[in-house]
Amino acid sequence: AGTGAGAGAGASGGGTSKPFACVAYSQPNGRFIAGGEVGHQPAVVVWNAATGEAMADLRGHRYGVEHVAFSPVNGDWLVSLGSEHDGHVCLWDWSDGVLLAKHHVGGGAGAGPLRSAVFSADGKSFITAGAEHLKCWAITGGGGGGGGASG
Repeated sequence: AGTGAGAGAGASGGGTSKPFACVAYSQPNGRFIAGGEVGHQPAVVVWNAATGEAMADLRGHRYGVEHVAFSPVNGDWLVSLGSEHDGHVCLWDWSDGVLLAKHHVGGGAGAGPLRSAVFSADGKSFITAGAEHLKCWAITGGGGGGGGASG
């Protein structure tokens, strides 16, 4: 019945030596962990929290991942925010390895870098935040694994 730090299996970067900038547990059950890498051609890696096994290696950002968040309703959906030099918001169906939507919003005039994202309680939308940026995104579609985001 381990509850302290170090309980459970360790997770590694799924074959990479890149450092991670962010991490999140899946909602609502915490069965999975996602981490976003820094550097050129980074991945969002998803692990099984109990075993440490890498379940997905998602590549859609070019210059680092600033933040990751799981949907509280559909735990297969994950949003990732690119670093200041990347500026992309990505919505994933990580269990199928599918990039559902990708939009460039950071790094431009008036947008500033992206810093965080949070899903609504019903999982039908999420909000992204950053310097001079606060935006609500509606998730469209979604039946049978498909979906997209518009903001």
